Amino acid sequence: MKQHQVAMLGTGLIGDFYTMTLHAQRSRDRVRIVYSRSEERGSAFRERWDIAESTTDLQTAIEHPEGWCLRYRRGGKALFTLIPCEAGFTALVVVGPHAWPDVATLGLSASTRAAWDAARPYPDGRWLWLDVVDDRVVTDIERLVALKSPPPKRRRVACPV
Repeated sequence: MKQHQVAMLGTGLIGDFYTMTLHAQRSRDRVRIVYSRSEERGSAFRERWDIAESTTDLQTAIEHPEGWCLRYRRGGKALFTLIPCEAGFTALVVVGPHAWPDVATLGLSASTRAAWDAARPYPDGRWLWLDVVDDRVVTDIERLVALKSPPPKRRRVACPV
């Protein structure tokens, strides 16, 4: 499978956690460039994680030809992240400790269950890296995200066309 090259936007705690799990659990994937508003923090982050480049220009990092990702959020809470690859996408879903008992009841596919079993538990949750290769994995992602952020309780009204 092809190696993914990721552009990391930010050098704070979340950037550290993403980079740590990406480099440790997905050894074929690497952060290729890191953006920071501070040149000193960017250089320190680059050296700490053995990253090829750092920049203080956000546009340079975003337009870097070797990587991007899309993070879905709701109410300020990160739900999941999609990283493109040749065969589709890889999804990162972080499941917090409060939801761990409920994961067993979801009826996850074998590949997602294997990712769950392999994911190291961190204080903020288990970081599941899922290759989105079929509809079962998409359903698994929907179920895991629903544990983190249940659908709205308000009734939705169809808009007239």
